[in-house]
Amino acid sequence: MIPSSGLIPVNKSAGLSSHDVVNRVRKLLGMRKVGHTGTLDEMATGVLPVLFGRATRAADFAQSADKAYRAGIRFGLTTDTQDIWGRELSRSPEPVSEEALRKALSSLPGEQMQTPPMYSAIKKNGVRLYDLARAGVETEREPRRITVFSSSLVSFSPVKQEAVIDFSVSKGTYIRTLCHDLGAALGPGAVMTSLCRTESGPFRLSECFTLEELEKKKEEGLLSSCIRPVETLFKDFPRVVLSPKEEEDMRVGRRFPSSLAPGRVAAFGESGEFIGLCEIREGEFTLVKGFYETERRIAP
Repeated sequence: MIPSSGLIPVNKSAGLSSHDVVNRVRKLLGMRKVGHTGTLDEMATGVLPVLFGRATRAADFAQSADKAYRAGIRFGLTTDTQDIWGRELSRSPEPVSEEALRKALSSLPGEQMQTPPMYSAIKKNGVRLYDLARAGVETEREPRRITVFSSSLVSFSPVKQEAVIDFSVSKGTYIRTLCHDLGAALGPGAVMTSLCRTESGPFRLSECFTLEELEKKKEEGLLSSCIRPVETLFKDFPRVVLSPKEEEDMRVGRRFPSSLAPGRVAAFGESGEFIGLCEIREGEFTLVKGFYETERRIAP
């Protein structure tokens, strides 16, 4: 039996938009309330957790999770989109050495300001930047603070001037911009040639399902085996089991005193039901986002 809410970790294929994936999962589940947890461009592949039912309430939390990517990069070329699919802007015969590349990658981790690319979904005065870019308009973009946790070289071809790099980054980081800036720092410029999201929050690529695998599972009557409970997104938070009275308070929006250490916790009822993400602040226990079944009523 398919639960009324949950999460499916999807391995997105190239050529599909994130919206395409949501539509396919919507048809598989026979549900309308379905959403993803962070856009992947059409050419990109990899981890795209899809939420449905009341689990869609966790979208904001999932989108803010740290992520990891494996990117292909080619040196000696720049484009208007900062990837191989854009309009060529420049070429350079200047070669990049593996030693120089490794040195540049070693200095990359840390907090930094990144200017989003024009070909992005960010809005400027209510208009998407990519719409402005397609109209030939370039506008100033506000730099964003990002964090690169790690960057490591997987492979490098000095003949082809191509490399594969693993990045672990914070929310909102544009990998093609990292590739572009890396090429600029090394001299000849660079474009991203491929992108695979290998991690998103608690999910790894190895535990995700392609849409074709999901469709086969449904034919076999095993689709429910691919569904994860929404609390999986909060598994790194301390787990707290509420008493019946505390659970009732959370369900009706009442705060109550708590001696627990300040911070956020994943709260569960004694039945094991996930009640929601909660926070202890100034000695009070309060609900941040509830995921309990609203239909259930607790007697006074």
